[in-house]
Amino acid sequence: MASVAKVSREVYVSSPKEGTAAVVSTKYNGRGLWREEMLSYQSSSDWSDTHQVRTSHDGGRTWSQWKLIRRQWPMQGGFTKEQVPFARCCDPVSAKTLQFVFQRILIGEGTEALAKHWAQEEPTYFDHNFWQLSHDEG
Repeated sequence: MASVAKVSREVYVSSPKEGTAAVVSTKYNGRGLWREEMLSYQSSSDWSDTHQVRTSHDGGRTWSQWKLIRRQWPMQGGFTKEQVPFARCCDPVSAKTLQFVFQRILIGEGTEALAKHWAQEEPTYFDHNFWQLSHDEG
């Protein structure tokens, strides 16, 4: 039987250290070939840091350099706010872009608040989802 495809395996983004995962998400922006990749690192359950972004205007053939967005999520008044866009789609007829945003408010510092929650000591975070509508491709 003839081969239909060649399958290979490669590491797309390496882990920076033992026990830490590189997390990459990618999405198209608008109606053209503009793509965006987000990179962060996760070393504890449900918590990431060092968020970076890069863009491509040719469908992913070439990419800009990684640009640091934030090292850690902001803390204020004893609360931490995590906010991540997680899905985006463009309606080609209306040229409107719809983006969904996940937001988590934690009582205290992120990894500690999540550890408390998973130990079932007390609820320490509250999740929200929002959407944004854009007329200029986001």
